[in-house]
Amino acid sequence: MENEPNNNQPNIGEAINRIHGLMAEVNVQGANDSEFESFRIVISQLQAGTITPSEAIAQAEAIKGGKMDYH
Repeated sequence: MENEPNNNQPNIGEAINRIHGLMAEVNVQGANDSEFESFRIVISQLQAGTITPSEAIAQAEAIKGGKMDYH
């Protein structure tokens, strides 16, 4: 995985900041079950280089979206 910034692609730090923002939004909703563990897994995969920053953001948004659909 390449960590150099691409014109429109977020870097790892930007992705982690976005994921933390999504975590805060989910936290406000309350009744959190497995969401935070799922977010932590995404961040771990991002830091390990197994997923790109864009993939990490997409997965985190899906976690938040799944919670919104459920509650």
